[in-house]
Amino acid sequence: MMLTSTVNLLQTLCLSAGVHAEVMQSDATRTLCGLLRMLVESGTIDKSASLPNKLVYKEQHRSWCTLGFIRSIALMPQMCSTLSTSQWITLLMKIVEGHESFTAASLQRQILAVHLLKAVLPSWDKNERSRDMKFLVEKLFGFLGSLLSTCSSDIPLLRGRGIFP
Repeated sequence: MMLTSTVNLLQTLCLSAGVHAEVMQSDATRTLCGLLRMLVESGTIDKSASLPNKLVYKEQHRSWCTLGFIRSIALMPQMCSTLSTSQWITLLMKIVEGHESFTAASLQRQILAVHLLKAVLPSWDKNERSRDMKFLVEKLFGFLGSLLSTCSSDIPLLRGRGIFP
């Protein structure tokens, strides 16, 4: 009962922060987003979850702190800006690049990461973050290029099915 109450409190806090981020202290928003990032990272990237606290983080990510949930709180520019720090972008790019074995769950996670990137990146100031934008665009195009070159071997298979002329 205590665990359920605590999780419900955290969810409510996150939802309230998403809606009222403009009037919250920026330190509080950063702390909350840091907690969310730690939970997502433990649940998606960190596979060495042998310590008890890492197992708890991983379980929290699976049960409620998902990329879809975080996307749902990325409403206000202040929250989007906090969710688009370099640590968040690095984490989301690791998820998008998908260095783990391909499964339906990993594909869904990659799509959710792209949706979250789509929601938070417009909050970047073009003058302040131009270097970050350049790096991110290069990284995305590099990823897309490698993905296309990997998928190019599938075209003969698709031609045989009448999909490509």
